[in-house]
Amino acid sequence: MLKSKKELLSIYIFSAIGLASLLIILFSDQDSWAKGFFIGVMVSTILGLPYFIYSYFREKKRENQSS
Repeated sequence: MLKSKKELLSIYIFSAIGLASLLIILFSDQDSWAKGFFIGVMVSTILGLPYFIYSYFREKKRENQSS
């Protein structure tokens, strides 16, 4: 069971990032599938990394407050 609405929101965000990356990989009309795959991975990294970093520091802050 989800603990909060923030967890549900994070699931939606990562699902959207994954779907966008998959669509870029599948519908890429580039020279080869490898180039499309690389672009898809880069897009997912660029979109997902800031949210992951924010979540990491939020958890560290929560751990420091509880101890």
